[in-house]
Amino acid sequence: MKVYILTENLNCNRLKNLKKGCLSNGFEIEIVTKIGNLDIEKNVIISTNVKLQFDIFKKYCSKNIYCMFDDKIKFYDYIKENSDLLKGIKIIPTYDKSYSGPNITKNFLVKDKDGYASKFNKIIHGPIYDLINKYSHQHQVQEIIDVKHIYGVSCSCAFGKILGIYFYKTNGPLTLEAYANGIEEKRGNFVDIQAVRKFLKKICNRIKYNGIMEMEFIIDKNDKIYIMECNPRISGAITLDPHFFEWVIIPYLKCWHSKNIVEINMKDKSLWKDEKVFAH
Repeated sequence: MKVYILTENLNCNRLKNLKKGCLSNGFEIEIVTKIGNLDIEKNVIISTNVKLQFDIFKKYCSKNIYCMFDDKIKFYDYIKENSDLLKGIKIIPTYDKSYSGPNITKNFLVKDKDGYASKFNKIIHGPIYDLINKYSHQHQVQEIIDVKHIYGVSCSCAFGKILGIYFYKTNGPLTLEAYANGIEEKRGNFVDIQAVRKFLKKICNRIKYNGIMEMEFIIDKNDKIYIMECNPRISGAITLDPHFFEWVIIPYLKCWHSKNIVEINMKDKSLWKDEKVFAH
């Protein structure tokens, strides 16, 4: 089977690992920088980033959901507008120009709306109105959650059905120190929290999602679950763990080749892993 890898960057780590995974699993590959005459109905195409997923699936999308979900502010706006998705899951309190409460002075978490890794988020102390005026156009200003675990789920999807899952659960937040020293993770190809399973199934079905995405959640010290952000692309886990290719990429490639869309049982714990994963 031939796989077309659509990319804008011929030297990126995701491309390197995608090529390696395809070749080691017996797929023939061709690297392309434009979709050109390729046809999703005839060719198996996978992208290395957010923007190009839309190029693959645009005839099935009413709008550019990939870029909307990649923007942390727009993603949160979507979740707020679709609050029925949030049974058992909370949203982190955020502050923007619509805020009219007291001028609280304390530490807040400031996240670039286009940021790509939690380790680059900043904790900034100050009056909330000053932070809103300075940051709210390009950043999300949030309450700081006392993190017990980061809970991330990558999915490969076809027309709203979930084909493959890669789950991880860290001990503690993803800080610069944690990245430097190695991150303790439990991982597998299942989702062991019912509220997260229902959230993923509902949101993927509602937007008829195609391609790869990662949803990240926070579990706080009181075991409350918060939706943190969406990354509608191949996760950086592909560079750290060969299981990511096995559990997420291969089901995607096989689905588009056979057109046999089979949804995964997200409760199946047969491939549970509990070990230390070191970030590069």
